[in-house]
Amino acid sequence: MIQFIKLYIPKTNKKTRPGTNITPTSITIHETDNINVRANARAHALLQVNGNPRQASWHIQVDDEKEVYQSLPFTEAAYHSGTYIGNHSSIAVEICVNKDGNYNQALLNAIEVIKVLKKKYPSIKRVVQHHHWSKKNCPKMLRSNKAMSWQDFLTLTTSNHTSTSKLIKPYKTTNTSFTKGTRVHLKKSASHYATGEKIPSRYKNKAYTVQQRGSNRILLKELYSWVKTTDVIQTNTHDYNVGEKVIIKQSAKQYARSTKSIPARYKNKKYTIQQVGTTDVLIKELYSWVKKSDII
Repeated sequence: MIQFIKLYIPKTNKKTRPGTNITPTSITIHETDNINVRANARAHALLQVNGNPRQASWHIQVDDEKEVYQSLPFTEAAYHSGTYIGNHSSIAVEICVNKDGNYNQALLNAIEVIKVLKKKYPSIKRVVQHHHWSKKNCPKMLRSNKAMSWQDFLTLTTSNHTSTSKLIKPYKTTNTSFTKGTRVHLKKSASHYATGEKIPSRYKNKAYTVQQRGSNRILLKELYSWVKTTDVIQTNTHDYNVGEKVIIKQSAKQYARSTKSIPARYKNKKYTIQQVGTTDVLIKELYSWVKKSDII
């Protein structure tokens, strides 16, 4: 199930957050056109929070993970369509196309987001491409039928249509950076090894080392098992520092060095790093260790 994480553009940034209230009557589909490794939903959300150098903004970014990042309230205007009408009547959904992601899954997640938005806002009457407003070739990959046709995409957004197997085409996303020795993170969404066996939950959401690279799979040294390249991401190389401000993700479940659950009231809030560990950080205000994968 899709989980929305609010990481709003500061209200003080009028360049990308005008603050104008809108009643959404459509949803506009975009693609990031950024194939760089780790150019995922979180990365694009942080770009908006930290100040996009362009006068461009969007409401939500979607990748192949179930966590989607919301950058603006859906009832506020964004600078995304290239037209006044589009900006002031449509919710902008950006689909990530980073080469270390699974584009097919990103499309399916975007479809799920659209269903949620249509249910939440009955005023939404249609789903359109960025091209509809300004004639820009966006969403480029979707417009070129890389994974499915636009009509099939629209069909899947209808609430009574759930079957995707006949509509989505096989489309491989590759990552040439997974060389021997690369540290990678096995996704929570990974279900089976490349050889077909089920992956135990205790092995997911952890970091491993690449032992060998195949055409569309990699051998994990610590598990000595092959996994699909679409089921791993290169480990976040962000070097967290003492004093740095971070936010605990809404999806965080338990503290790093105990079995205690993180209370909901502590999530999606900003804290200060007091100490940095190998895979976790000590949060000053909570005096508790939290996994690096659970903060942004």
